[in-house]
Amino acid sequence: MSEPVTAFEDWRQRKERTGSREGARPAAPEEAEGVLDLRIVQALERAPEVRIPEHFAARVAASVPARTVRLRQARLAARAPVRRVAYAMAVVCLVAVAASMVALARHSGQRVFYQVLECVLAFQFCIVAAWVARSRGASAK
Repeated sequence: MSEPVTAFEDWRQRKERTGSREGARPAAPEEAEGVLDLRIVQALERAPEVRIPEHFAARVAASVPARTVRLRQARLAARAPVRRVAYAMAVVCLVAVAASMVALARHSGQRVFYQVLECVLAFQFCIVAAWVARSRGASAK
């Protein structure tokens, strides 16, 4: 006899060897437990059949109200003034950092603290200038 591939085939081969009938009850409780285990294994080995109804995506898209699209467009339009304010604040910060760098320039040769502070301000100036350049380029598009 060939080796069984699944638990169901193993159960079927054992049933054929013992000669038990389809409607007969098993004689021992161990055999009944084995049959139940085999039925559970058989049910678990069987892949479920997946069915997606036709036009499912169209029905879902039709159920979404059109108002959400208008709300998204309104939110995007409302962000424009905020970007302008942020851009103006960044330019003001650039001017303030540049002025403080000029004010600290006369002290930078005397102490290490002023040199480190001027390096930190220069780094901040570069970061804010890069952000302003990037945001200006994005708003021009």
